[in-house]
Formats: sequence, C-alpha cells, structure tokens
Amino acid sequence: MRVTMEAKTNPRTLNMVKEMYALSEKEGAAIWKDLAKRFEKPRRNWAEVNLSRLNRVTKKGDVIVVPGKILGNGLIEHPIEAYVFSISESAKSAIEKAKGKVGIIEDLMKKNPKATGVRIIK
Repeated sequence: MRVTMEAKTNPRTLNMVKEMYALSEKEGAAIWKDLAKRFEKPRRNWAEVNLSRLNRVTKKGDVIVVPGKILGNGLIEHPIEAYVFSISESAKSAIEKAKGKVGIIEDLMKKNPKATGVRIIK
C-alpha cells in the first residue's frame, strides 16, 4: 500500500517535498527527486542514523543529507556538514564539537540547488 501525500499533514514535509520535485526538475538534480520519494513514505520508514555510523561511512569535509533524523549514539571524530530533517541535541553538539556544521535540508536546497558533492546517508 502506497501512502499518498494527501495523508501527510505536516506542512513542513508537504512544502519540502513539493520544493524538492520542483528543484529536481529545474536543476536536473536527481538527488532531490530521490529524497522527495523517501519523504513521501510513512515517517516510520525514514532514516535514523547514529553518530557511530556517520563516523564510519564519512570522511573529513563530507557534505551529507540524512532523510530523517541523526541520533546521538556514538562519536564523530571528524568534521562533516550534515543536513537533516531533525537531529537530537546530543548529536548536534557532538558534530559541532568536531568542528562540523548542522543544518536543515531546506538550507541545503537553497545553498546547493544542484546538490553537487552531496551524499545521502541512510
């Protein structure tokens, strides 16, 4: 069973998905379409990524997007630029302590519309 966007009620999610589809078409960046499809799914299927996983799969200076939430379990030992739908306070402070940056996905859409050099971590 496929959940339609009409079933979503969070205005932020609805707006973000609409903007992602438009940006994907305008810029020719398939990453936005991929992310929009992920956010159309039920929230229980969204990614939940721990810091320990980010530490293993990223390297210094990576720009990543997590289609869901970053959780504070584990350590991050190098700076990354992470864009998320949501993040725990402990995860945010750990990334910032490692000299990294945290932002929301909408910021990345404005800052880098072609999504050059961005990786999806799930």
